[in-house]
Amino acid sequence: IDGSYGEGGGQVIRNAISYATILGKNIYIQNIRATRSNPGLRAQHLTGLQLCAAIVSLEEADDDDRTSLTDKMQQLRQKNNTTEPLHDVFIGDTKTAGSICLLLQAALPVALLARRRQTTTTTTTATATATITTQPLTLILKGGTNASMAPQYDYWERVFLPTLISQTGIPLQNIQSTVIRRGYFPKGGGEVHIKVSPVTTSLQPIRLTERGDVSSIHIRSYHAGTITAEMAQLMTNAALQELLINNNNDNGSSSTSSLLLNNIIPTVETVHETTAIGSGYGILIVAETTTGCRLAGSAQQQQQESTKAVGREAAQELVSTLECGGACDEWCQDQLILFMALAQGESELLTGSLTQHTQTAIWLAQRLTNVKFEIQRLVTKDDDDNNNNNERHHHNDAAAKTTATTSSNKNGGNGDGYGRDGRIPGKHRIRCTGIGF
Repeated sequence: IDGSYGEGGGQVIRNAISYATILGKNIYIQNIRATRSNPGLRAQHLTGLQLCAAIVSLEEADDDDRTSLTDKMQQLRQKNNTTEPLHDVFIGDTKTAGSICLLLQAALPVALLARRRQTTTTTTTATATATITTQPLTLILKGGTNASMAPQYDYWERVFLPTLISQTGIPLQNIQSTVIRRGYFPKGGGEVHIKVSPVTTSLQPIRLTERGDVSSIHIRSYHAGTITAEMAQLMTNAALQELLINNNNDNGSSSTSSLLLNNIIPTVETVHETTAIGSGYGILIVAETTTGCRLAGSAQQQQQESTKAVGREAAQELVSTLECGGACDEWCQDQLILFMALAQGESELLTGSLTQHTQTAIWLAQRLTNVKFEIQRLVTKDDDDNNNNNERHHHNDAAAKTTATTSSNKNGGNGDGYGRDGRIPGKHRIRCTGIGF
């Protein structure tokens, strides 16, 4: 695997680790994070690799090793003063402010799927059989809950996870998440516990094909440490004002944004994070639609950026996402590709702009699963080359072969951001028939 391909960062490592662990493939990655200013494996990536290896190696442990591990888990329970039923515990500690959500990108698919141990007979007509392990496991993840250049934990919990569960048929109780402590840049120190019960059947195909109309908008703003409630309120008010501006225009008629936001009055939740390392503030705005889609805009504390600017930024991101017309936002689209490739049956995903992370995820999925993805760029009334065709087709062997246009964005761009540059503008439909793992 060429680690410099496409977005050329940690995503290639995370996805490759997941596929290799789940499918039992031997892989070699060269040019790791070659496009970054500090190339090579960082603490976060190494932690993810070790975490995935630990999850599957337990299945091959002998009785002595298992007894030893049980003793360690009992000690851990006593130390944490928990009465939780005994099950496998795996700790992933970045020892930095490295993103917990990026650890989850590699570890969650492995925890859900990789414990189907494949064994092959030695006859000339070899067949594979799967032993399903339903023993729950707990991931104790330490690092940044709200890290820069990564999805915030709140996004993972309120947008990505509900989307994954509703689309793939994973039972709700199979993934239970608890925040023990928040951790912000640069100190980190956050801790999240994810209890996962492996799935016993193939994932359902993902079918996010209709966006629907916005039915509700919820704002969650948080503050911790030295950040006061008044500062958080300024952030919330700025977000509300930005949404109000986009819900109306000067002549009183319905604007495009007004139709998109459906004149919904947002609900607001302001949270003082009392169990946190360091100071921080941020905001997540989630729009739910009549078809069950969840799309979001988010922002958090940046150097020399006011709380008002953070609030406006999140609102503008949500409006921009809705204007793209996709059934998922840009932060979710690339994370769903792996599950589409592994699901049973034909998946279909309606997106807005095709991010470079998504293009890279498709390239890697095709390379490691032999699943073929088809991408259609849908022509809209806003296209410069307006014509009578309804769709423009791209049948891909590698999605990123399509010419990408770099667009400016809130973090600017040397490619160090998450899903930032190299995007293909427009509206897209992504299809594939998964391997039914």
